[in-house]
Amino acid sequence: MSEPCEKRAKTSEEAVELVEELVEELVEEDESVQYVPHPLGIVSSMMASLGSGTVVERSSLGSLFAVLPDEVVLEVLSQLDAPSLAAFACCSRLCYVFASTDELWKQLVLQAVQADNMHGKWEYSGTWKRTYAQLATTRRSNHTQDGTSSTQTTEPPASSNTVASGAPVASMSSATTATTAATATTETTATQQHQLFGLQFGMVPSDTLFEAWLSVTAKIQPHWLVHDNIPRRDAASLSAREFDEQYEQRRQPVVIRGAAAEWPAFRRWTRVSIASQFRRPTSSDAGHGDHGSSSAGESEEQLFDAFDEYSGSHRMTMGQYMAYARQQQDERPLYVFEPRYIEENSTLAHAYTTPPHFQHDLMSHLGTARPDWRWLLAGPARTGTNFHVDPNHTSAWNTVVYGRKKWVMFPPHVAPPGVCVCPETGRVEQPDSVMAWFLQYYDDIHADPRLRRHVRECVCGPGDTVFIPDGWWHLVLNTEETVAITHNYIGPANLHRCLSFLDTGVPRHMTHAGPSDLASRFRAALQQHAPDVLARAEQRLQQQRCGNGSGDAVETASCLADGPKPASSVHAFSFNFAT
Repeated sequence: MSEPCEKRAKTSEEAVELVEELVEELVEEDESVQYVPHPLGIVSSMMASLGSGTVVERSSLGSLFAVLPDEVVLEVLSQLDAPSLAAFACCSRLCYVFASTDELWKQLVLQAVQADNMHGKWEYSGTWKRTYAQLATTRRSNHTQDGTSSTQTTEPPASSNTVASGAPVASMSSATTATTAATATTETTATQQHQLFGLQFGMVPSDTLFEAWLSVTAKIQPHWLVHDNIPRRDAASLSAREFDEQYEQRRQPVVIRGAAAEWPAFRRWTRVSIASQFRRPTSSDAGHGDHGSSSAGESEEQLFDAFDEYSGSHRMTMGQYMAYARQQQDERPLYVFEPRYIEENSTLAHAYTTPPHFQHDLMSHLGTARPDWRWLLAGPARTGTNFHVDPNHTSAWNTVVYGRKKWVMFPPHVAPPGVCVCPETGRVEQPDSVMAWFLQYYDDIHADPRLRRHVRECVCGPGDTVFIPDGWWHLVLNTEETVAITHNYIGPANLHRCLSFLDTGVPRHMTHAGPSDLASRFRAALQQHAPDVLARAEQRLQQQRCGNGSGDAVETASCLADGPKPASSVHAFSFNFAT
């Protein structure tokens, strides 16, 4: 049941100043939404049909590629190694445009770093194409210094795995180094490079490339941040018992202010100092096995998982990551999701404490056998997570250390706009990036009375802790560079739903995290440490099975009937175990 209007107004009153301040900053930066022309002339098909300029003929892609959809062309190009991609760029102006897609070079860089074990040993150079050239030059220089012939080649694996982007995983050979460095070292920006080569571009119609460009250049709009209807409570006046009764048992989100006021992290982790705050003793267990070793008492920069939608996690130092994050213009920027930050550096355990409202985590009884459950998060503006529900029917709390996050949530039975759930398989499809979702679907919420009634929104700033109830759909957009801590947990209020999911795998759109026998392991741990809590949960579970189920069936009829808006990339969201 929704709260009375008077109460909603009162609970949101304290958030007005924060939201108004943020909106004012954004409005001052850009009072209107302005189209930023692409340096290589990429436009939408509609713009090309209405424009008066010269349109680059698609036939210049060649007889085969000219008849293929743009996304298929990009998929084929993602199968090429760097020399082949550079050679393709030389075939025509349109070939050059497609081969300049920075996402292609991004995957080549990340795969080369992975293959050559260069984690933490490379620098982002403004674009991924230029970064690859710099990496290739460094590789060639290292071969020369080692006395290795620059013409020596390293054979790629006979059968290399491919990631979702389709790009093969292969080591950077010396031949790759020589060929690509010669082609790509002149790269500065797309505009400067094509001017340097004397290339003149007309209009290049491509909805696929244009939509990606919009996601990169579009600014966060002020009206996205205005709506704020999640209650805000002061930690000092909200006891753990009140939190449990009013929010946790009722599965209602809430923002708790001041719950983390005493965290040392607020003093240590700032935008100025963050890059130098994460050094680990070299004598400790590296966990991932890619750290060096030296004598006790020395330290080295800690490595973190930076997540990429296509190729998964890549190890980077925080300084390296922040240097990238503050330069990048990616459609989907890398985003730090580090689950083992304390296991790899025990000193970080003293940087914060779990707020008192969340200290009843029943999965802690599993000890080291529990699935990943806590993450350090860091990312620039436009990063975040697409709509998802957290795994295993866990609830979550998320505290911002610095920066700001926009949250959009829907209760378990309401599929967000633009999110399509297949009832049979649980497959979830939605726009590729958080920004793409906001650009395509956010306004639908407030145009639809049903969605407007169910949605919960807020903006969280430093020191704010948001509670995400189990089963709730949620999307997060960082509105500026942000660092946060999040934990997933199981409490008495959601234990029966967790056990039901582990037993049945329903709802299908929820991720099962952990081993296949997690249900039996969890029950055994609870039987030993919290038998009364387990007994009550099993009783509720039995009542649920005899009744009408969990009530979490997602309303998918309208979503599946209408389908998503046309988009160049709609993908199945794979839960990355972070909020």
